[in-house]
Amino acid sequence: MKEFILKKKMANFYGFEGHPFMIRGNGELTLTKEGILFREILPKREYFIPIDEIIKVEIKRSHNLKTKLLPVLRIHYKERGETLIFGVCVGNNKDSLLWKEKIESLMKNGRLK
Repeated sequence: MKEFILKKKMANFYGFEGHPFMIRGNGELTLTKEGILFREILPKREYFIPIDEIIKVEIKRSHNLKTKLLPVLRIHYKERGETLIFGVCVGNNKDSLLWKEKIESLMKNGRLK
């Protein structure tokens, strides 16, 4: 991974939409020009979402049919022809909005090339 744009050390991963029984957990969320990397602490897993594969980013109060107290950053992206929705909490509304704006800016700039 190259130089990061944003990093959240204790992001709360809520799993993928449509998989309510998936194990969730905390980890480090990093945004670079290439994509979004989430390194889960336990179980030790990594998820990488390339910027070019992201379709949409939204902020909601629910994910996987569960209502959350803090906003959930929901990243819609394509992987092997399927649309997945990755849900993660990066903090309050202001933090979530910053992440959303930075990702959308990278999406826009990346698609202009």
